[in-house]
Amino acid sequence: MSRHHQDTQSAVLEVLEAMSREMGGDLTQQQISAAMRLLSLGLNPEALSAITLDLRRQASEQDSAQRQLRQNRDDYAPPPSRPMYH
Repeated sequence: MSRHHQDTQSAVLEVLEAMSREMGGDLTQQQISAAMRLLSLGLNPEALSAITLDLRRQASEQDSAQRQLRQNRDDYAPPPSRPMYH
């Protein structure tokens, strides 16, 4: 790949990342690049969108569950032991 092509591709990814951020998509350049590769291989755009949304939903649910588990663990943790003095 030529240096000019790499520079152009990098500039396109930067613009797409900024657009994603502005639209609330918050996709990284790596995620955008992966999506572009999948689309160039013929993946249906609607299917890619559905998969992306489902993966984000699952990740959010998992994060929430982990936060809840940590909170429960902290809520029911035994009090710190006190040193015994004689």
